[in-house]
Amino acid sequence: MFGKIKNLVITGVLCGDSTVKAQVKKRTSHLLIYKVSGESVYYLRGNKLTINSGSVLFVPEGESYEFKKTSRGESIYYLVNFHAKFENDIPPMIVCNDKNDKILKTFKEINQRWKNIDSPEKEYEILSAFYDLIALVVKGRKNVYLPVTQKEKINPAMIYLEEHIYDADLRISTLAKLCNMSEVMFRKIFNQKFEMSPKQYIIRSRMQTANAIFESGEFENVSEVAKKVGYYDPLHFSKMYKDFFGASPTKFT
Repeated sequence: MFGKIKNLVITGVLCGDSTVKAQVKKRTSHLLIYKVSGESVYYLRGNKLTINSGSVLFVPEGESYEFKKTSRGESIYYLVNFHAKFENDIPPMIVCNDKNDKILKTFKEINQRWKNIDSPEKEYEILSAFYDLIALVVKGRKNVYLPVTQKEKINPAMIYLEEHIYDADLRISTLAKLCNMSEVMFRKIFNQKFEMSPKQYIIRSRMQTANAIFESGEFENVSEVAKKVGYYDPLHFSKMYKDFFGASPTKFT
């Protein structure tokens, strides 16, 4: 769902009781909000999203919306405001809805750490806790939206990928055939499981391996590294590397 996250900065953390209703114009940061109790309705891009106990809602930076409390009594929430650059544009969505105790515990931990930030060390600690939170909500989303039987259907492709992900002639059609399904169905299940397409998964794995080789210094030239991770054309590889990391691989030569 979130993919690769760059330039992460937490700008605010809060625990509170929801107001009856409010209108927000062009959020100045991304938002993750966890509903501890009660129920609220958010109107985003013409959609009605209802969150209640256990729900985690993501609202992107720049979004305008309305929300209102629809339950009586307390409506407690934890929220984190943050800046970040995502690999893909992410629309407003309920990212998790499974009443995960670990998610609640991590929101509480972030809230407590935020109250006591007084050193660079503690800033790193809260960032670490936030990454843990992202991992938990992504895992929770997969568990809700993708049954175990669906996950297992693409296991043959994942086993094959472990040995052949750097093959220059690797094709998505080959992976789909190994799972006895159409490419359309394979791409759909793969995307649900990994929150990215098979192509994005392969590129990410190849680029991360290439970067590790560059940083190790154990290579002769860019062409050699390109071949090791599945690219015959070093110019094409260099372009993809720059698109992925924002810098040319020639910086290592």
